[in-house]
Amino acid sequence: MASIKERNGSFQVRWQAGRAGVRHVCTFPTIEFAEAAAQLAEARKHRITDREVYTAIYGLDDEEDETVETPFMKDLIEEWITNKVDVGDNTKAEYARMLRKRVIPMFEDLRAGEITRQADIDPWKADLCEDLAPASVHKHWTVLNMVMRSAVPRYRLDNPLDVPAGQRSNGLPRIEKYDAVFLTSAEADILVANCPPAIRDLVEFAIGTGMRLGELLGLRVKSVDLSASKPVVYVVKTLHRGGKFGKPKSERSRRSIHLSPKMAVLLARLIAGKRP
Repeated sequence: MASIKERNGSFQVRWQAGRAGVRHVCTFPTIEFAEAAAQLAEARKHRITDREVYTAIYGLDDEEDETVETPFMKDLIEEWITNKVDVGDNTKAEYARMLRKRVIPMFEDLRAGEITRQADIDPWKADLCEDLAPASVHKHWTVLNMVMRSAVPRYRLDNPLDVPAGQRSNGLPRIEKYDAVFLTSAEADILVANCPPAIRDLVEFAIGTGMRLGELLGLRVKSVDLSASKPVVYVVKTLHRGGKFGKPKSERSRRSIHLSPKMAVLLARLIAGKRP
């Protein structure tokens, strides 16, 4: 049976030709296209390729499509960056940085319709794996995947970053689970005692609250309530990469933190006489 799964605002249709047959995946921008593709795969008893589904759903002529002159990758990427308005400024800037540093230099002279998995995408993935940590490789893959998804069906019938037919994954490096190491009270005291005086209070408050550096630098007097029954600070602003202050990236990061008596005394000393 063909299945439909929503991923990052798009809809993936998956089916398999028989119990041990080749797996196929198509990605569509709307649920209507996805449902039509799933119905087509079912009607053909799953004996249809992803390319044939794209051709049928979008009403494209496969032979004519190959002759269409598509934009250079650098132009497609810059267009995508310009039109990416559904994320915050800092996220958009990070996408642009990754694409301009790691993607455009590799693919700038290729056209969007010429990119293939074997000749272009897999060697690029191998280069990333040599230079970057697994988590960073995944981030770059995700961003380029969004770019190439925008090219379907305007400039090509398929997305070369989709999971290949017959495979379970894209073969990206495994991200090892991070095992956090917590300081003991004695270790924390040693760390604070050996900090330069200029940052000692900052480090002590970071240890006592668990706040990130950007959140500490974005903390303002008006976000502090020491008169409450339980003194609290509200994390509503942070320093982003690039030196700009703004809202934290996620809802989870926008939070309130109750202070211990020791941290409340420390913060009261730091904000004494300062205006909200």
